[in-house]
Amino acid sequence: MPGYIQALDILSTQARGLTNFSEEEILAAIAFLSRCPVLEYHAFTEQEVRLIAAYMKAASGHAYNAFWRSMVSGYPEAWTYAVHEAAELQAFAERSLNPFDAGQHNAYLAEAHLKATVQELVFLRAWAKQLQLRAPELAIEMENPIRSQSVRHKNFLETLRGYQQYPEPTLEELQIARQFWQRLTSEENL
Repeated sequence: MPGYIQALDILSTQARGLTNFSEEEILAAIAFLSRCPVLEYHAFTEQEVRLIAAYMKAASGHAYNAFWRSMVSGYPEAWTYAVHEAAELQAFAERSLNPFDAGQHNAYLAEAHLKATVQELVFLRAWAKQLQLRAPELAIEMENPIRSQSVRHKNFLETLRGYQQYPEPTLEELQIARQFWQRLTSEENL
């Protein structure tokens, strides 16, 4: 099974010399992300985790720090962040762009984020299915307790619908997605 990030060498070269989180934090994230809770997927490699850490440190916004803390602390939702950030890095590499260059990052982030969200939702749907909860991707995104707090989430959902042509979820599917998020964030599935 291929890794989450196919362009590891190129991206690692682009990240060379950047400051990163502490080695202790990186090792904690590596330890947590080395055990994937979704059977259809595999663990992150050390090189992938180090690259994700460099990317999150380079972005160093408030949200990125919270996402990184979840990986270091071993919160289940950290898997969604790691899958998302890895897919975002891969999206930059596929366009031959440097995600560590502020200009290139800012110019392409919206598209990379959209592509990464799709990959994240495929991962989350597989996780929900493993938990015997059948919820479609759009329902999972609509009930995402982290993103749904954002004012911009409604606009993002419209963009996502247009990009993927997701059908509107039923009330039952939305309820199943809420159950999934409750289970995921309660840590009873790890």
